[in-house]
Amino acid sequence: MVESNVNMKKVRSESTWYLTWLRFKRNKLALVGLGIIIVIVLIAIFAPVLAPYSPDEQHLKDRLQPPSSKYLFGTDEFGRDLFSRVLYGSRTALLVGIVVVAISATIGVTLGLISGYFGGWVDEIIMRTVDIVWSFPALILALAIVVILGPGLINAMIAIALVGWASYARVVRAETLSVKEELFVEAARSIGESDLRILVSYIFPNVLSSILVLITYNIPSAIITASSLSFLGLGAQPPSPDWGLTIATARRYLTLAPWYSIFPGLAIMLTVLGFNFVGDGLRDAVQPERVG
Repeated sequence: MVESNVNMKKVRSESTWYLTWLRFKRNKLALVGLGIIIVIVLIAIFAPVLAPYSPDEQHLKDRLQPPSSKYLFGTDEFGRDLFSRVLYGSRTALLVGIVVVAISATIGVTLGLISGYFGGWVDEIIMRTVDIVWSFPALILALAIVVILGPGLINAMIAIALVGWASYARVVRAETLSVKEELFVEAARSIGESDLRILVSYIFPNVLSSILVLITYNIPSAIITASSLSFLGLGAQPPSPDWGLTIATARRYLTLAPWYSIFPGLAIMLTVLGFNFVGDGLRDAVQPERVG
């Protein structure tokens, strides 16, 4: 009987994901967002092939040139091709998004599962820590951590991850509190399944959809925060082709060379829009009922 319940859970899980995909496909904006993300990922992968120049290659005779057939996005104050630097900047942006989300999601999901499943004093400690983290604006807290750790892209990613885990912990805790009362979890306990196996094999798959939605929102948030830190001189350092750093440098040339800041700004905007569209589509597509 227990084995039959477990098999039924797997079948319904597969069916739920299929129906979620069907609903997602009906959302045109979500598909547009997915297309944008795919293009950006391909650009990041094939940047050395697509870029006409090295991102650090200087052409001092062509400093601050406007967009042309030779330099599609124009050049900066060192004569570096902005098109090439924007293409390579996609690598930094995606690296930040993926690394930050990987760290913050791992911490937050783990703590959320433990908090929701075991409750008691463990739940109190974790949730009060979440409240403390949420009592500060995310950018201000990340700024404070970077100041302590020192400027640099790696330290910026660590700081953003240390700020971002709290949202995962709160969402996963709420989901876990509900899922742990389901009959299939009770059945797993009755046959002597360990707490670790119940968390990994029974509860985690049922909160995964909420985690994925949160990830699609947190990746662009991480990219914006990292760009903001780079803009303030605390993130990526020269000569990195980071979008935020490029915009910060371009401030001095806004009237003379407006294209210098426009194109990296558009790159940030499109990337954030792409992930937000996908996040909205996933949120609307996820079924409200549990997989069980």
